[in-house]
Amino acid sequence: MKIVSPKTFIVSLLLGILVLYKVLSIDGFTDILWISLMGYWTIRGMRVAFSQESAVLIFAAGYAVWIALYISKHKKKAVETGSWETGKLNADNERAWKLSDLCHNVIYFIAAVFLIFYFIFGDPMIYINNYRLRTAMTKIQNDRVTLEETIPFQWTRVYSFGPYFPLKDIERITRSKSPALDDSISEGMVSLIFMNHSRVVSSVCRYPSSTGYSLNLAVNAASDFDQYDNYSRIDYGDLIEFEVTLEDGIVNLTAAKPDI
Repeated sequence: MKIVSPKTFIVSLLLGILVLYKVLSIDGFTDILWISLMGYWTIRGMRVAFSQESAVLIFAAGYAVWIALYISKHKKKAVETGSWETGKLNADNERAWKLSDLCHNVIYFIAAVFLIFYFIFGDPMIYINNYRLRTAMTKIQNDRVTLEETIPFQWTRVYSFGPYFPLKDIERITRSKSPALDDSISEGMVSLIFMNHSRVVSSVCRYPSSTGYSLNLAVNAASDFDQYDNYSRIDYGDLIEFEVTLEDGIVNLTAAKPDI
């Protein structure tokens, strides 16, 4: 587990402590809105400070701590009032447990929806990154850019596949499997797969008229192009420049030919 951004981690940790405190003393709908907003920024900050998997583990650990403290708090109240031995709850504790059950049911429902989405469509972050990629590409203002300065998420390698490229070969080359991967079924399609080490973080297989951009990796001799397999790749740090043109409302990025 590696901290990528210490400052973001500290701010997110402080927000997480405030959220935990507010959850333990929740009182009304306003608190729920406050917890939702601050919780969102806490999770988002943790995702920036850590890797995706680390952020999930931290969230799970925080949830476990909250459950333990919540149960301990109400058990202590029940013992002090003498209702722990009798098994009967007073009105306040009964209301608190009902609220706890509601919170748990909401969390379980969200988790179930997330898992169903994950197994059917793949990692939701892939689709979020696809949207971020489209936004970044269509807002390019410079005549020349590099992918390192343009792509708005972490990546280590990008693949571009030619037309009629079968899914099984894409999985073989990228050494990964994801429901988000698809065959390159036609000519003229944008077929890109961004990897962060062994994990797919973005997968695009659409026409430029749908994405609003196109990205051609194979023109530059510095890119790794396999003519037999009809695909190309660029690694993060290659710093290959791309010429940017606008045609019919579509932003086209073409790897610039190296100077001779």
